[in-house]
Amino acid sequence: MKNSRGDINDRNIFCKTPHSHFTADEYNRPLSDKGFEDRDRVTNLFKNKIIHTIYSSPYNRAVQTVEGIAQEQKLQINTIDSLKERILSTETILDFDAAIQQVWSHPNLAFEGGESNEIAMQRAITALQK
Repeated sequence: MKNSRGDINDRNIFCKTPHSHFTADEYNRPLSDKGFEDRDRVTNLFKNKIIHTIYSSPYNRAVQTVEGIAQEQKLQINTIDSLKERILSTETILDFDAAIQQVWSHPNLAFEGGESNEIAMQRAITALQK
């Protein structure tokens, strides 16, 4: 995972989990039908690419996102707890879709008790450097 300078290799690709329907069971929440369609597009995008290793959050929807690539490439999926999704907020978010738009538009924005996208990305990079 590291190059000769000890930096993370620039060939790491982060995939955002496609659409899933909200359920209280965060860990086992599956992709929606739209999420599976998007997953198939991601699988096709990487069809002719050389991939050596696949890492995923342990969340079901994250594993589902990359399992098509794993099957196509005949690779196992390595789950890492530190790749879990960021906490949006510890407070109630009244308009979830608007909140998501805000954090994707402003990578350093964090709601009360939550992580910004920038902090979550740094957490993931640190996990992959180990």
